[in-house]
Amino acid sequence: MLDEARLPYGMLAGNHDVGNFEDDYGSYGRYFGEARYASNPWYAESYEDNRGHVDLFTAGGIDFVVVSMSWEPGDAEIAWMNEALARHPERVGIINLHEYLLTTGGLGPVPQRVQDEVVATNPNVSMVMSGHYHDAYTRFDSFDDDGDGVDDRTVTQMLFDYQGLPEGGLGYLRLLQFDNEGAQMRVRTYSPSLQDYDAEDASLPAEDQDFVVSYETLGIEPRDKELVGDGFRAEVLTGAVIEAGAALDGTQIGAVRSAASGAVVSVDWAPGAGTHGWYVTATDAFGGEVRSEVRSVALEEGEGTGGEPGDGQGGGEDGDADGGAGPDPQVGDSLPRTGAEPWGLGLAVLLLLAGAAAILLSRRARRS
Repeated sequence: MLDEARLPYGMLAGNHDVGNFEDDYGSYGRYFGEARYASNPWYAESYEDNRGHVDLFTAGGIDFVVVSMSWEPGDAEIAWMNEALARHPERVGIINLHEYLLTTGGLGPVPQRVQDEVVATNPNVSMVMSGHYHDAYTRFDSFDDDGDGVDDRTVTQMLFDYQGLPEGGLGYLRLLQFDNEGAQMRVRTYSPSLQDYDAEDASLPAEDQDFVVSYETLGIEPRDKELVGDGFRAEVLTGAVIEAGAALDGTQIGAVRSAASGAVVSVDWAPGAGTHGWYVTATDAFGGEVRSEVRSVALEEGEGTGGEPGDGQGGGEDGDADGGAGPDPQVGDSLPRTGAEPWGLGLAVLLLLAGAAAILLSRRARRS
């Protein structure tokens, strides 16, 4: 579901995922290994087939680096975590672990090593998240990064694990809401299935389920960013409906309706000589919509510009389209899926000209 929605997320293994103390990562790697995530833009680095990994993202002018490590890290894993954090010193660091805080707020032998050798030694670490123990607890520790005897940094460390509740936790999740105007992070606990905030259980204190941490404590300073470059591309999207064979003035080329999910569809197009822009929009029966980037095609006089208007039949069983005969745009490979099930998909694929962009490209081509 998260993959189809293209939502950035990270995964790490707990003790039950690797046979407890057997450390068998075979099944974990098969289903949640590096290959599953490597093509995602936020996935920056992997350790031993996603046993550990680095995610990078930016939101609200804040650059984050998230370092996740699976069950019971040893010498090699601790060394890798340090290397990963050192590669991104300018980013706000978040460490995700399966086990870290005890229910009392203390640290076991391995978590204590992580705090001493990773959290304390990397000035960009701001937060540590963990589970394993069925409880909620929040702990703050300060560190002297420059050795002058004065604390320079406070690290917010959170245990949140609700699997001790019925049904494996009743769906409760930990939400972190970053408020730049208020200069604070709001921490909340919410169950989408119950539509309820904060679990009511004696082991889950309210103050550890809903609280605020200031940006000063977190070491966060949002900043405006300036993007500098020597050029840019503007895509002007148009979509007025025209009859087949009409003039190319930034209007619709054709449409295919009721195409089966995953089908390759096409329409005929006779754009004439020059460079022309086009894009594709797909809409499903539930209102989901995806759109491709603007592509361009360059034709010389007499190349694919003749022929009679075709019927525009696409690859779907019930496809129909408007358009003139011409080169096949081959849109099937470039169109992302909407994620709807085949039985519920009423797909309309529109091949559209990028009007103003096409004219500018055409003029530039003639000058060169």
